[in-house]
Amino acid sequence: MLSTRAIRMSELADQLTRVTGIQVRVVEDAAAAWTLHWADGPTVARMYPFADAARGGRRTVELSAYRMGFLRHQTPRAWAARAIAAHRDGTLAQAVATGGAARRAHPTAPQWEGRDVAPEDHAVLAHVERLFDSTDHPDRADDEADEPSIAALLRLGEHSPERMSRLLNTPRVADTLRPARRRLQVVPRA
Repeated sequence: MLSTRAIRMSELADQLTRVTGIQVRVVEDAAAAWTLHWADGPTVARMYPFADAARGGRRTVELSAYRMGFLRHQTPRAWAARAIAAHRDGTLAQAVATGGAARRAHPTAPQWEGRDVAPEDHAVLAHVERLFDSTDHPDRADDEADEPSIAALLRLGEHSPERMSRLLNTPRVADTLRPARRRLQVVPRA
């Protein structure tokens, strides 16, 4: 038999999954603390109102006694989609230039999650992470023309952000991953 607390957690997860359209899990982390887990989907800031709305639904989920945490996970698809969008619009090159130079000027700065990566790769990882944090549904391509480049980056980078960042810093590879720019068609007036 499930406890009342477990039932409340399950109801909250179900309500949030319906409201957001993505799979949401509620995990009990410690005494009186729950954490919402989801991949990609809405940003953490956008999930707050969804959680509040779920609490006020017909089947009230009483959470006032519990601390609520929010943890959004990143999929390789979301990483690649954000990287390709930034590559296409030129912000990635700018971030690599400034971030790589800053990293070289301060070589003792902490490494990316404890890994030894080149300063330029670190700049790509940091820039894409910022884009992920600020983008709702980051796994969706900004433009359908990005889809082949996203698929190629995932395949060539073996779904690894570190490998994908290295590829984006390799000029020959980066040029092949740049999505084709759409050309406007001029239609003559009749």
